[in-house]
Amino acid sequence: MAYIEALRKLTEIERTYDVESIRVDGISVWPLLRIYLFQVIGQTDHRKAHRLSKGKFATVLRGLFAYNPLKVFGSHRTWVFNAAERRKQLNGAFVHRVSGFVSELLPDALFIEKPSERSFHRKKSEIAEKAIVSESWILVSAHLLERIMPRKWAVIENEALMKEILEKNKWNFDYVYFVRYLVAQRKILNFVLSITRKPDRVLIECPYNMMGYVWAFKRRGIKVVELQHGVVNQSHYAYVYNRSSVLYPDCIWVYGERERDFFEHVNPNYSKTVEQTGLYILEKANEVFTEDIFAPYRNRYSKIVVFAGQAAVERPVYSFLKRAADLNPEWLFVYIPRYPVENFPVRNANVVYAAKVNIYQYLKWCDVHATVSSTTCLEAMYYRKPTVFYDYENLASEYYGGFLSSGKGVEYIGGADRFREAVERLERNGATGYPRVFHPFDKNEIRNILNRMG
Repeated sequence: MAYIEALRKLTEIERTYDVESIRVDGISVWPLLRIYLFQVIGQTDHRKAHRLSKGKFATVLRGLFAYNPLKVFGSHRTWVFNAAERRKQLNGAFVHRVSGFVSELLPDALFIEKPSERSFHRKKSEIAEKAIVSESWILVSAHLLERIMPRKWAVIENEALMKEILEKNKWNFDYVYFVRYLVAQRKILNFVLSITRKPDRVLIECPYNMMGYVWAFKRRGIKVVELQHGVVNQSHYAYVYNRSSVLYPDCIWVYGERERDFFEHVNPNYSKTVEQTGLYILEKANEVFTEDIFAPYRNRYSKIVVFAGQAAVERPVYSFLKRAADLNPEWLFVYIPRYPVENFPVRNANVVYAAKVNIYQYLKWCDVHATVSSTTCLEAMYYRKPTVFYDYENLASEYYGGFLSSGKGVEYIGGADRFREAVERLERNGATGYPRVFHPFDKNEIRNILNRMG
């Protein structure tokens, strides 16, 4: 089932059933279950939603001693949860694109970083963070606890309703595992907080993957702040459920006006407060990347097109990219995958495959940006670069159509045959009407926000 269809099906279930009544320890666990049920709905074979694979577990084990775990016992008013895969290379250093400012603003902060198979922890000499530990300790402990903890620790109230939803739709979803893991996360964080100095606040880049942590922090009166790390709108499955929950953050810091308006008017129950803070990496990259990376190609090609890939739509994009390159041999197409791929199949002379590069450098110096629905369309706006969406399965128009209008910095097309005319229309319109997507990043403003929080 396609993304948008799966989202509509999930919304239909939430309108039809009293999903809030599915509870553990007195709180609704639906905000968590819907995240993983959505993944099941979107899979044609209805296999179990993602769990910790052997490869991921091996990565987690390797991360245990990547940094000194004893740093967790220091005095840190602020804890930051982020992920190694969100680091970008700037002048030889690897910087967190969302939370990189914290090490400059709050030098006593504790960073708890999640490793990944694709991007392991960086060496201490390559990063700015001083007090940093691997999240591996929490991950290993939570997964082990989930396996051994008594059944009575995760008794699901009104479980019959969950079974009814799954049976009626013939979905295979191991919801018990996810509830048990949620409880295990909370218990492990409670233990960590009992043996360390409690922080005043916690900043989290992606809290919907660690709701058990959020639960533990909020129950102890610790403020939880979400730092926006990607798309937020009415088409994102993690942000469309309009109910308040102890599993949601107290505050969310967003890119700009669009997201602020969404949380204030469309889903006001997600977070008590909303702050506009921009995106750290954009202005940092703008300062660093001062030389045109495409200078060697300018004499051979009249236009440089950067295509931002996405793992879920690689195959259709390859066909689109090959056709667009065939039709426009005087343009250079640079394909940047979300994750490196083996045997990149597009062999055109005017197509360059660029993996493991800093896409912000490429966005700054390209002429045109293209994608299916990556958030790079927003980041391209910051550098005043137009975007041509390959509107595969209407993903782009569903995601961005209500905010990014055709002709105002973007065009939506159904196939590569229309790519050239879309670029020409964008050039005729120039930068007229480009929306301001990102609030200016300002460290003093963030200091004031932190001071207001206490």
